[in-house]
Amino acid sequence: TLFPYTTLFRSSTTKTGLFAKAQEKLHLSLANLKEGFGVVGIAVGAYLKGAVVSATSAEKSTKQLTNTLVNQGMSASDAKKNIASFTDGITKMSDYSKGEAKSALMALAEKGISAGNALKAEGTIANTAAGMNTDLVSAANLVADAYHGKGKALVSLGILSKAEVKNMGNSEKAGISMAEVQNRLNKRF
Repeated sequence: TLFPYTTLFRSSTTKTGLFAKAQEKLHLSLANLKEGFGVVGIAVGAYLKGAVVSATSAEKSTKQLTNTLVNQGMSASDAKKNIASFTDGITKMSDYSKGEAKSALMALAEKGISAGNALKAEGTIANTAAGMNTDLVSAANLVADAYHGKGKALVSLGILSKAEVKNMGNSEKAGISMAEVQNRLNKRF
């Protein structure tokens, strides 16, 4: 070579040797770690955002349900106890969530079913939903309509036939008690 010091100079400035290789691996590991945290960070952020939205929604639905029960003449503390009792009862006997149970209780309350009658019907509603392969709110609405003697609900639930409802006089509203509706549903499901 014409310049013997060029080779010496290049080897001292390029990354060779054990230390240089370790430094390069560390750099790659940090880059991978940074990239990994980016993906994890995005996932954690999305999860936390979803959790906050879910918690806010749950709190809002609980307040709305409490207000509905208070409007039916119940104290706020009794309303909260009944909500907890209903949701705990549903979740212990089935795979339905507390949110689904609250929605079902709200559906019952909106149809004029008292909290006491709703508590008596929690098992019936959960079994009806499972037996009919439907959601808890749909089952609650059907059971509430059946409690009110609505012929269409009584037929849909298999409690009465169309002919039986018609023979009762008014196909829109049949004379059948809540206890009888519940007994027949419990036998069926």
